[in-house]
Formats: sequence, structure tokens, C-alpha cells
Amino acid sequence: LRDSSNTVKATITVNSATNDVGTLSAQTANGNIQYQDASALTIGAVAVAGNYAGTSGLNTSATTGKTIDVLVSTGALTLNNDVTTNTTGTVYLTAVTGISETGAAKVTTGTLGMNVTGAGDIVANNANLVNTLGAKTANGSIQFRNVQALGVTTVGASGDFAGTTNGLMSTTAGNTIDVLVSAGALTLN
Repeated sequence: LRDSSNTVKATITVNSATNDVGTLSAQTANGNIQYQDASALTIGAVAVAGNYAGTSGLNTSATTGKTIDVLVSTGALTLNNDVTTNTTGTVYLTAVTGISETGAAKVTTGTLGMNVTGAGDIVANNANLVNTLGAKTANGSIQFRNVQALGVTTVGASGDFAGTTNGLMSTTAGNTIDVLVSAGALTLN
């Protein structure tokens, strides 16, 4: 999915519970991205084909304050490529059996909310550039790495994202929460 317009609001909304693709990549110059998928999903790259210019990851960074909202209603969400908004933007990621980053994929955004609704871990251990984080898992551990100062707090519900209530939380005993901030301060709000 790609919108190359720099003058017209161009929100990409593909929010049907019956969507079922393997790899998603989307970019908009002046809008939000909202996507829902029925099974495991990879955020990756889609090559040039016909009139399609190709994209890599998810990107709304050309305009401030935009949102990326991805819901995987069955299965896991894997980030193989970057997910990027402007520093005042928000990324919401929801999956049932886990959220993970592979390779050098990272999230760059103002606010990041992650929610694993079933048994599964959140493993976002790459060079993320996030200002504010809220994450929860129903039955799993959380591992997160950030390369700048990070505030941990509640992230409210929006779109397909149910919100977080306690900053970082695993609702099942025996799981771990591991956060590394490699530059700057970690602030728990």
C-alpha cells in the first residue's frame, strides 16, 4: 500500500477482520495507517511491480502526529522492517501470540503501545527510538531496548488498540520485564 501525495490527506485504512496477508508494507505522505489481519503477519518489504513503487516497513514519518495501528487477531506480529512515524506520532501494535523484531528492524515514534492478548512474548530488542512506551502481555514476558531516553507510562486505547493500564505489565506470574535504555534516562510514570 502506498500513497505518494504530499498535498492531500491520504489515510490508509484496511481494517476488516477478514484480511489475511503474509507480508504488509505501507507508506503515506500525509495520513495514518490502520490495518487488521486474521492470522500471523510480517511487516516487511514489498518490491516494485507495475505502477507500484515498492515500500519497506510501515511509514507515516513525512507528517507530524500521525498514527500506525496494526491488529493481528490470530497469531503473532513480526517486524522484519522498520515501523516509523514522526517523533510526535503514535504506533499501536496488537497481536495474540507475540510481537517481535527480527534483523535490524526497529520502531521509531513518539509513543509506542504494544499488547499481546494471549500467550506470547513481546521481544523488541533492537535499536528502537521511542519517547514513551506502554506494553502488556496476558501470558508472556516483555523485553525492550531503546537507544534514547524513555518514559514508561499508560498508553490509552485508540482504534484497534485496547490500551495499557500500568506502563509495562505481564498479567501472569513468573514472567519477566526487561528494559534496556542505552542512552539517556528511563523514567517510570
